[in-house]
Amino acid sequence: MHKTTSWMAAFLTVLGFCGASAQADGVSFAPPQYSNFMSFGVGAAPDYIGSDDDFVGVAPMGVFSLGDNRFFSVLANSAFLNVSTSENFRFGPTGTYRFGRDDDIDDPVVSRMEKIDDTLEVGAFASYVIKTSGDIRDRMTFGGHIAFDVGGEHDGYVASANVRRWLPVGRFGILGLGAGITYGSGDYMDTYFSVSSVDAVATGLPQYKADSGFRDARLLAIFIHPITKNWVAGTGVMYSRILGDAADSPVVDIRGDKDQLIYGLGLGYVW
Repeated sequence: MHKTTSWMAAFLTVLGFCGASAQADGVSFAPPQYSNFMSFGVGAAPDYIGSDDDFVGVAPMGVFSLGDNRFFSVLANSAFLNVSTSENFRFGPTGTYRFGRDDDIDDPVVSRMEKIDDTLEVGAFASYVIKTSGDIRDRMTFGGHIAFDVGGEHDGYVASANVRRWLPVGRFGILGLGAGITYGSGDYMDTYFSVSSVDAVATGLPQYKADSGFRDARLLAIFIHPITKNWVAGTGVMYSRILGDAADSPVVDIRGDKDQLIYGLGLGYVW
């Protein structure tokens, strides 16, 4: 699991049928016609954000109804609690265990950089749901989240905005489309994308200082179809483009790739 970094959440976007976030988006992308949903998926994702090496893994996701439109969502290393009873407006606290970056990655150069420890981020999310027809599958959601490091590793914050669209396909299928963008504070960007003087000596990469700015923009597509009354299967893909100072980082520009692709297959149980 240590091979995952902030892309774990994006990975779960596909594997757990959730909207990019989770750590990236901060809001569930679970199928809207189900009150309770638990899934596991397998797929491929970048070794670290900006890497051109992939790893294959398994990830879980679940959404559990608490009644009165409230719900609790678990997204592997992230959790969200919607405390609103409104059918349209959702908000509440979030928590994310952000994985670090150590020598357990495939790139032999980046693996020699100073270790980034795991940390805990706490924040809040909000979203607004627009029901576009009488079909519960037919809806659009606008949302965002902000999360602050409380574990003392990057001492910054990450914020995102996203839009998601669910469309009915046939009698039972559903297509989910999404787009989002993520912003990182100076401390966050510096931790994950800078190359210190120590790193430069250890790796041969040029010294680099990353500042605050937009980290990435992404597009997502998910298709889900029921197999039986309680079981559903799905597949998804997400394309992301690294932006700004993150894209110019030697970790991405020299050793990695600005274009990121995440894809997977999953199986879910609903009730």
